[in-house]
Amino acid sequence: MDSLQEKLWMHARRTGEPQSVGIELTYRCNHRCDFCYVDHDAVAQELDEDRWTGILTEIRDAGCTTVLFTGGEPLLHPACLKLVRRAKELGLLTRLYTNGSLVDRAKADQLGELNPLGIGITLYGTDARSHDRYTRCPGSFDKVIDGVRMLKNAECHLHLRWYPLPENIDRTDDFIDLAESLGVK
Repeated sequence: MDSLQEKLWMHARRTGEPQSVGIELTYRCNHRCDFCYVDHDAVAQELDEDRWTGILTEIRDAGCTTVLFTGGEPLLHPACLKLVRRAKELGLLTRLYTNGSLVDRAKADQLGELNPLGIGITLYGTDARSHDRYTRCPGSFDKVIDGVRMLKNAECHLHLRWYPLPENIDRTDDFIDLAESLGVK
């Protein structure tokens, strides 16, 4: 039997309707990675909750079934979790890509309740030294790992996202080991 995702893709191909949309809620990010494209001062350009709600309705009305919330760091947008909730109320399947460092117990519990299809958390290294060197934020690795554990405890569907960079490509096996030790994909 075909999975739900396969059925949705077949429907999209048959009808020409979009199946999935990614929206960047904000360009802001609390990390300062050298290789990143985000404008850390772009808050004046962010859309507010009402405008995003209208866009989510348009996405649904266009036949789309899945929306990915990303950024910058989407959890910096004050309405991020409200918009995930609104998307679900509109019947959209939801995903979230985050760096995980802003997850606290309250956010983890809310995300557990919202039950997105998946939450992807990005790592740039397999330990504090290597990860924090990329993010240029001391302590970010420990915050990300704490966020992963809180989301795991809230029974969220998680996967770690690994960006193989020249300085860490030889640590891919270590990354897989770290993910397995945390009980995530």
